[in-house]
Amino acid sequence: MHHNARPKDRDVTIATRRTSTAKIIVDYRHAEGEPADFFQCCLAAGWQPPKQNVVLYARVSTRQQYADGNHLSQLTELRAEAERLGLNVVGEIVEVKSGSIYEMGPGYEEYRSGLFKALMTARRTDAFILACDVSRLLRHPCFHAKTKPNARPTKDDLRELSELAGDVVMVTILEPDAPPSIERGTCRRRGQQYRQRTGGRPRKKQVEEKEAGHMTRRYREKFEPCLRAYAKLRSLREVSKLYGVPHTTLARWKRSEAAVPFLRATTTSNGQTPLET
Repeated sequence: MHHNARPKDRDVTIATRRTSTAKIIVDYRHAEGEPADFFQCCLAAGWQPPKQNVVLYARVSTRQQYADGNHLSQLTELRAEAERLGLNVVGEIVEVKSGSIYEMGPGYEEYRSGLFKALMTARRTDAFILACDVSRLLRHPCFHAKTKPNARPTKDDLRELSELAGDVVMVTILEPDAPPSIERGTCRRRGQQYRQRTGGRPRKKQVEEKEAGHMTRRYREKFEPCLRAYAKLRSLREVSKLYGVPHTTLARWKRSEAAVPFLRATTTSNGQTPLET
């Protein structure tokens, strides 16, 4: 099969619409496939590596994800799994492309270069390919993280990838038939574990245990200085800025009986006390 042409018998519905760039919109409407018929799971009971050599394959969709190091969490998990199984790693391929089997770029119908390189490396070194999950190897062409997060590869997508792989065995760590929600959760936990984060809301800062009434005692220490300052300044807001006590609290203190001795001790120029103003 020529790499620059789609199979003519591929069951697709092509709808065109008038746009500024005159793009062709391809709408796939076949039934979902069964990935377990095309991929193996290395965590399955009784599974044995088909070969001793392995090619580790990681993929991210955008350059920003690559810059953020999202591919490193995949490689870390793949290396740990290869070490657990005692495999010989002959290559590590990282691809920054959409998960569709085709590159939807200027060349439009070119196969993904990273996946193609992984397959060629596996054939040359007599190895199999190991990926974290099926979504790293293949996505539905209409998949979108926000609008269509549950779109899964179709039977034709899986069959075409299988034909492209030929005799190269493709293995995943996560169960191939795992639903999209499980794939997303596993990917999220993988990233959190790599960055040593637990997820969820940030934990509240631990506050030292204080005895009951510590706020009252703290303000009580400022009670007398604040009232003496008010007796001179006659401005609650200025005293509030000076001592860091809310002006509403100062107003309540001024009205209290305990404030009378401090306020009567100072008289204003018109013969009135601050208590009377």
